[in-house]
Amino acid sequence: MPEPSKEPSVTIAPGVELPLIGLGVWQLELGRETYDAVAAALDSGYRHIDTAAGYRNEASVGDAIRASGLAREQVFVTTKLRPSEEPEAGLTRSLDRLGMEWVDLYLIHSPRGGSGRHWAVLEDQFRRGLARAIGVSNWSDRGLRELVAGASIPPAVNQIDFSPFSYSQATVDTHEELGVVLEGYSPLARGRGLTHPLVAAVAERHRRSPAQVLIRWSLQHGVPAIPRSRDPARIDANRDVFDFSLDESEMSALDGLGD
Repeated sequence: MPEPSKEPSVTIAPGVELPLIGLGVWQLELGRETYDAVAAALDSGYRHIDTAAGYRNEASVGDAIRASGLAREQVFVTTKLRPSEEPEAGLTRSLDRLGMEWVDLYLIHSPRGGSGRHWAVLEDQFRRGLARAIGVSNWSDRGLRELVAGASIPPAVNQIDFSPFSYSQATVDTHEELGVVLEGYSPLARGRGLTHPLVAAVAERHRRSPAQVLIRWSLQHGVPAIPRSRDPARIDANRDVFDFSLDESEMSALDGLGD
């Protein structure tokens, strides 16, 4: 059995620790592609898998976790509600596909369709233990403020596009002010960041890959990152980011790509 991960985490709810590095499975196909990616990640030491009803691969995520030999409690699992789906039925279906009794984090995938009205149902699911933490994804700063203001249980997480190319200090500050953990998807900017001259120069200086530099940049902003990959070598390398640091000038230069 793989050893538990040693990477740092952030507390998102009482007793709930979100590992700073996770595997995203967006655009991975149901079946062997998702199963093999999750299996490779867990074997490498990942303990954080991020899926969604809309990705249509929850069943393969659950299969790979069960086959890993790890206890359910050792793997942090996030899934997400489709905006068009009622949350009670949505979580029930996700749990059935995953083959699990609960998830660690349940998110409303998008604010489209006025899905903020679903929040009270997620609060009830949290109280019933079906989700250890609840949150949202793709919420704007304004939308997040409105949700927090009206919530009995505030969202633990807002998962958004976060890379140097989408960076906004105002957004980072808003999440900190509201006490909502900002979690970043697409930390490699959907591949755009891998060929940018500045990223390449920083990577060469540290003898690291551009992907590792971009993930490290997220972590130094205190933002958990969920890079996606189907390649076992890249999955392994994306987690190998805890033994180097970017200096202040490098962070500032990368921040400037979002201007």
